[in-house]
Amino acid sequence: MVDIPLNDAAVWRGRKRRLAFGFGALLVLAGLFGAIIGNAHSAAEQRREAQSWYVHTLEVIVAAEGLKAAVNMMMRGERGYLITGDEKFLRSYSTGRKEVPELVARLSRNTGDNPVQVRNIASLRQHMTSYNRVLEQVIRLRRDGREAEAVAIVRSGSGYNQIEGLLAVVTAIESEERRLLAERARINEAAEQTIERHYYALAAVGGVLLIIAGAAGVSTARAQKRARLANERLRISATTDELTGLANRRSFMSSLEVEVARAKRSGSPLSVAVADVDFFKKINDSHGHAGGDEVLRVLARTAKETMRTGDVVGRLGGEEFAILMPDTDENEARIACERLRGAVAARKVRVPGGADAEVTLSTGIALLVPGEDRDRLVRRADDALYRAKEGGRNQVRLAA
Repeated sequence: MVDIPLNDAAVWRGRKRRLAFGFGALLVLAGLFGAIIGNAHSAAEQRREAQSWYVHTLEVIVAAEGLKAAVNMMMRGERGYLITGDEKFLRSYSTGRKEVPELVARLSRNTGDNPVQVRNIASLRQHMTSYNRVLEQVIRLRRDGREAEAVAIVRSGSGYNQIEGLLAVVTAIESEERRLLAERARINEAAEQTIERHYYALAAVGGVLLIIAGAAGVSTARAQKRARLANERLRISATTDELTGLANRRSFMSSLEVEVARAKRSGSPLSVAVADVDFFKKINDSHGHAGGDEVLRVLARTAKETMRTGDVVGRLGGEEFAILMPDTDENEARIACERLRGAVAARKVRVPGGADAEVTLSTGIALLVPGEDRDRLVRRADDALYRAKEGGRNQVRLAA
């Protein structure tokens, strides 16, 4: 009879331990559950903020690409007026001149909270002022009938140096935004990893929380997939020309820099061609911008079909294209570019509205010489293109 109370006491003590353990487990589960809810909310905030960062970066890159296009429009208008003396070419110059301040202001608004970008924007304004001064001087001299002086300024490279400096600043602005985006993505990824650890801990506690953790894991995976897709879209936007699907200027110049370094190490030949659609403004005037866009798309497809797989075709801006031809000397490059010129000239482009547009191409080719960098190589190809234009268009010229 003495053992019964002791057994009852032991049972009660065991029950109290189980109750204590149970309530303790419930408290732990409640704490973990509250933590997972808090972290889920934090993850949602992180995703919203990350999306905002991606959109912000895309806005900066779009404005930067628009600025490049506007600057190129100014340059093409100035060059067209210099060559022909036709005031119609100054319309694109005036349009670009009008768009540039708006785009610079947009970049300034979107990056004004970053001291590095504030300095970049200030440098951008300085380069833009200097570049405008050169263009205005060339146009003024041409209007005054002093064509030789205007041509001398263009050939001196002062305008080219200014635009290269300007484009370098724009590239720095884009690079800074991508750096910030990558830094923020790392922070977001670390936060998501922390959240995942909470999910796994909660999943180990019980079956019910396993379902909750699984659902949260699916949500996280979807967020990561969206982040990867956003990163891929950003990468494509940053390296590909939207209209033609070719490499954009930044991507082309980057590939060229790599190939120049390789050619210098191996001693293999390297040729670069710069091509321009002849009388592109007339095409736009006759068939509208939609027609001009279709011409550029068809030209891009023709170049892809005609050039070798190892060649890189890029759009530098407007109606100007470039072709990177590794392991190719100038004679081989000329044959390839003549083949492309003939293919373009033989191809009728059906533009919106049903009309056919006749398209020809002027091309300048430069072979990499010892001690030359990528910018000098492109500049010589561009000079050869200029001579092809002066020589009657629809032809291929080799750089001197």
